[in-house]
Amino acid sequence: MTRRIATELREFKKLNQMCDFIVANSHLLEEGSVAANAVGEIVQTVTHLKDQTARQTSAESHLRELSRLKREARAALGEEVELLYHAARSAAAESPGFDDFFRTNLRSDSKLLNAARSAVRDAAPLAETFIRHGMPADFLQKLSGAMQRFEQAMEGRSNARTAKRVGRKSLKAALRRAVAAGKRFDSIMRNAFRADRITLEAWKVACKVPRGASKGPEPSPPEPSGPVGVDTPGERPTALETAASEPEAGQEAA
Repeated sequence: MTRRIATELREFKKLNQMCDFIVANSHLLEEGSVAANAVGEIVQTVTHLKDQTARQTSAESHLRELSRLKREARAALGEEVELLYHAARSAAAESPGFDDFFRTNLRSDSKLLNAARSAVRDAAPLAETFIRHGMPADFLQKLSGAMQRFEQAMEGRSNARTAKRVGRKSLKAALRRAVAAGKRFDSIMRNAFRADRITLEAWKVACKVPRGASKGPEPSPPEPSGPVGVDTPGERPTALETAASEPEAGQEAA
């Protein structure tokens, strides 16, 4: 994990701890004070960040599923084309040169699609010969169907990747806003609790996330004056880690 990713994850965890602490102890704030009025703002900000993280996690899961479907569609189309090429080579044993138009390289997606389109076009007038060499009577329909499914899978995955990139930018922007709001809120709370040293120390602990905190249990904050409910957040947000680690638009691999 890079230093930048670790920093953003710690900020996310810190904001959650701050939010949980102040919600559990909002009764310690004077009603109508700057501190009391700021509680709603920080809760709303952190809630928005959580929502963005959840949406990005969903987008990433959707992309993984569409990537799986694309791989399956590609394999199915590749099999159809390979079978047709094999039949063409068989026919070429009787009619040399028959397979001249059925030997395109299939390594990339674009080459596979081009080969399938060409095969449909070039094999149509030679259908009887292909059938004599083992191809099913509906081989052209099967090939066309496999090609259409692959095109649809490619388009779906491309759209999902675009949605993921947009979501990643939104998530990063939400984190930046939340971090800025958290710094302001920390300053307000430190002033609000300055006369209550126990609660102030508990607040300071809630605002800290030790390095490598995810590898071990969180330290327990000291008890403030009054009931405290600092809930440690759950597992690190996968979407946030992914958003931090991925390259910007234009740098992703195809």
